[in-house]
Amino acid sequence: MSLEIREATRADIPGLVADMRGIDRLEARLTMGNRDLHEVMQVMFDRSDVIRAGLYGGRIAAIYGRAPISVLGGECMPWLASTTLIEEPKVKTLFIRHTRSELARLTDGFVLAWNLVHEKNRLAIRWLKWAGFTFDDKRIPVNGNAFLRFSKRISD
Repeated sequence: MSLEIREATRADIPGLVADMRGIDRLEARLTMGNRDLHEVMQVMFDRSDVIRAGLYGGRIAAIYGRAPISVLGGECMPWLASTTLIEEPKVKTLFIRHTRSELARLTDGFVLAWNLVHEKNRLAIRWLKWAGFTFDDKRIPVNGNAFLRFSKRISD
C-alpha cells in the first residue's frame, strides 16, 4: 500500500481530529487558545494558502500546510497535524519519502519558513531536523509549556 498525497479539504478534518496524536492535540490547544480541535483546524484552513493531506489505506495520517506570515518579507509558517497512524513504521517511512517534494511545495516563493513545536514532540523535532530545519536555543513559554522555534532559510 502507498501513501496518497492530495489537496486537503474541510471534509478531512473529522478524520484527523478523531485520531489526532496527543502531543498534536496539546500543541493545537495551547497555541490556539484552548479552542475545540475542529475549530482549530477550520482556522488553519482559513489562514493557509496551501493545505495537503497524507492518507494511508484511506485514513488520514496527516494534514499539513503553509500560512503566509509576510508576503513582502517572504516568511511563511509551515504546520502539520498528524494522527496516530503516522507513528506506524511503514507510514512514517512513506511520509518521509514525500518530505522533500512536499516541503518544496510548501516553501515555494518564500525565503524563510518558521514555526513553534512543543519541546516534548520528539517525533516532529526529529523529522524537522532531518528536513533541514534549525532550532533556537531558548525555550518559548506558551500557556505554561515550553516550545521551540524552528526555522529554515529557503534557497532561490
